[in-house]
Amino acid sequence: MTNPAPTSPHSCLPVLLSASLPDALAGTPEGQRLLDHTTAIVEALFDAGIHLVFGGHPTITPLVHRAARARGAAKPPIDLFQLERFRGQTPPEVGDARVFDRVHWVGDPQLPLGEDLSHLRGPMVALARAAIFIGGQTGSQTSDQQGDQQGCQPGIRDEFTRFRARHPEAPIYLVGGAGGETARLVAEAQGQDWERNGLQGEAREVLHASHNGHIVAALIARDLVRYCGAFRHPCPPPQHNDPSPSETPAMPSPTLDKHLPLVQGVINRLAGNSFSLKGWSVTLVSALLALAGNSGVPWAVPIALLPALTFWGLDGFFLAQERLYRDLYARLIAPGSQVPDYSMVTAPCTRAVWRKATFSWTLVPFHGSILTTALAVLVYRLAS
Repeated sequence: MTNPAPTSPHSCLPVLLSASLPDALAGTPEGQRLLDHTTAIVEALFDAGIHLVFGGHPTITPLVHRAARARGAAKPPIDLFQLERFRGQTPPEVGDARVFDRVHWVGDPQLPLGEDLSHLRGPMVALARAAIFIGGQTGSQTSDQQGDQQGCQPGIRDEFTRFRARHPEAPIYLVGGAGGETARLVAEAQGQDWERNGLQGEAREVLHASHNGHIVAALIARDLVRYCGAFRHPCPPPQHNDPSPSETPAMPSPTLDKHLPLVQGVINRLAGNSFSLKGWSVTLVSALLALAGNSGVPWAVPIALLPALTFWGLDGFFLAQERLYRDLYARLIAPGSQVPDYSMVTAPCTRAVWRKATFSWTLVPFHGSILTTALAVLVYRLAS
C-alpha cells in the first residue's frame, strides 16, 4: 500500500465485491453475461463514488482496472487484497499503482490454501460495510485459484457467511441472474430476507433474476447511495482488529419498490398490445388473401394492404411508447434519480421517435414480409 486514495462523497461506505467466473462458464454466453454484469456493477459503483473492496481474482481484477483507469483521478478508493502465495502470478494490472494504490498482501504461503484464504477473507469482511455477490464457483472441490474455494465450501458462500456473521444487519446484494453459487444462494433464500437491503418487490426480483446488467447495477448503486446517506456523520475508518460487529443504520424507506411495478406494468401491457397486433395482422391479411383466391373477389387483395399498413404503424407506436417507458424505468433506478415519486411522465412520442420504432429491425422483417406477400398477390392478380 502506498499513497492514500482520494476521498469521495460515499467513501464512508466500503463495499465488498465478491465475484468470480466459474470454470464451467468460461468461454460461454453465460460466462460473458457474468463478466458484463460485473463490469456494469463496478462502473456504477465508481460513478457513485463508492469505496470498493475486493479480493484479486484473475477474471475480475482486469475488469476493475479498466473501469478505474477510465475515470482517472476521479476514481474512488479501492482496497485490493491478494494472497502472498500468488505474488508474481497475479494479472499485470495489480502492479499499476495509479489504480491499485492500496494493495494488501496477506496470508502465509506455508499454510494450507483453505487456512490461508481465511487471512484474506477475514480482513476484507471486516473492512466492508455492505457486500455484493455475483457468480462464484459451485461444487465441493478445492480450487487452486485465489478467492474461489475454501476446502469443501465454495468461496462465494464462505464470504457470504462470514460477512453476514460479522455484519448481521448490513445490506447484501445477491446478483442471481449471472448464475454460479450466488444463484444457489438466491434459490435457498426463498421466503427469507438474507440481504437486508432497500430493494423490495419488483426491484428485488430484478436483482435476483435480470439478465440486464446495467439495470441491476443501477439498482444496487442507487440503493447503496441511499444507505450511505443514512449516516449522519462520516464513518471513522474501520479497524480490522475490532472484535465487535459493526453498527449499521436502518435503511431508509424508499418508494422504488412501489413505483417500479407501475412502470413495468405499462411496459408489459404495451408489449402485449404489440403481440396482439401482430396476430391480428396475420389473421386479417391471410383471410382477405384467402377470400381473393377462393372466391375470385378482386377487391380483397388491395383491401388486404390496409390492415397490413395500419397494424404496422400501430405496432411502431406501441414499440415507441414501450421504449419511452423503458427509458423512464432506467432513469428511475439510476443513482441520483430526479424522477418524482410515482411519476409516469415520459419523453414525448414525436414523429421521429415513432418513425425510428416503426422502421426498426424488429418490425421491418415481420410487417414487411406481410406487406410484400400482399403486394405480390396483388401483382399476380393484376397480371392474370
